Amino acid sequence: MNDSQSFTEQPAVSGASSTPAAWKVLIADDDAAVHQVTKMVMSGFQFDDKPVQFISAFSGKEACQVMDQHPDIALVLLDVVMEDDQAGLSVARHIRETLCNHSVRIVMRTGQPGQAPEEDVVRRYDINDYKDKTELTKTKLVTLFFSALRSYRDITGMQDAADETVSRPVSFLQNPDALPSDILISGMAHEIGTPLGVCISSLSYLQELLDGLAEAAENNRLSPEQLKTELASSREAAQLTWDNLQRSADLVKSFKAIATDKSSAFVSRFNLAALLQDVVRSLQPETRKKVAQVELFCPDNLEVSSDAGAITQILSNLIINSLKHGFAESSSDDDNRIKVSVALLEDKSEQQGGEIELVYQDSGVGISDQNRSKVFEAFFTTQSEEGGTGIGLPVARELAQKRLGGKLELMESDSGACFRLLFRRNQIT
Repeated sequence: MNDSQSFTEQPAVSGASSTPAAWKVLIADDDAAVHQVTKMVMSGFQFDDKPVQFISAFSGKEACQVMDQHPDIALVLLDVVMEDDQAGLSVARHIRETLCNHSVRIVMRTGQPGQAPEEDVVRRYDINDYKDKTELTKTKLVTLFFSALRSYRDITGMQDAADETVSRPVSFLQNPDALPSDILISGMAHEIGTPLGVCISSLSYLQELLDGLAEAAENNRLSPEQLKTELASSREAAQLTWDNLQRSADLVKSFKAIATDKSSAFVSRFNLAALLQDVVRSLQPETRKKVAQVELFCPDNLEVSSDAGAITQILSNLIINSLKHGFAESSSDDDNRIKVSVALLEDKSEQQGGEIELVYQDSGVGISDQNRSKVFEAFFTTQSEEGGTGIGLPVARELAQKRLGGKLELMESDSGACFRLLFRRNQIT
């Protein structure tokens, strides 16, 4: 295969083909579903009678490494927010400034275009296009590929490529005065945009498959082989849509939990042990898959006046976080434990009944030292490729602070993960 030359670095060899045997396209996105739907929707696509070769990167750092190894990549589909808020811009700067590669076409894809100033990004970073993930139907994705690859072909076919200047990077999404809720709300729009964008692309692909089947059936050209192949592709598209709609629903549910401010919290009097037992019981369909036992230790007669909904959401998020991240795949269910201990602390500050201390402990793999400082960061997750959103713990802390007037903190533990929730026994409305 003849690699396409970047003429800002090296002139073309006379008589050599200016286009490769396949068009290399880099998908740089921390969401595995974006990779899956892009490859599915664009399968079979050709430009100038040449197929597309997809290369995947799930972080900005990995994308830079891929670009170092493959200077002949024709198109980069680049997410804005990956391992950090500016990962995509860092990749663009690496491509244009460090590698001096002005041939590759860079298309920013984001779940929240308003979060990055589009005009500034396109100008300062030499971005060739800027797309909202929710607008990329199959038709628009195909149009994007044709346009980008045609530009790349024309640029690499010239003897001299004009060097373009790249201005100093502009920082966005970094507001030191932003409140935790501001960060969560801002990031939520980005996170919801990603799965919805996958759904739109997948559904447009499914619509094309169904239209093709209908046309073949009407013209008596529908073979058993075609029916089998198209139905398999349709099932894949439908499943991908379902999975990402479920992700969107879960994100919206989490968002609703923090959308109400403290003043509208519903304070009632209830038995805390009974409430916690109900939470544990409601999650049994999930916990029994991975955990041998959820132990609950709480005084039977402990009456509190607080926001029962916030407490329910916090404990639910802690348990779900353990199920998703806390227990190794190879661990035995018999060894997996979750323990919730509640105590009424001595009232030293005349807080009308003292403080409730809820200590949550699991027996899982624990949290690494390098990640301990990040667990409450909005959208930090170690399982982005498996659909992790990094919402659970930030939402739980937000609820503790805003709705309970307390705090949620990560504690030191010899094994597993340990969290401590503190809140007033009698909350003042």
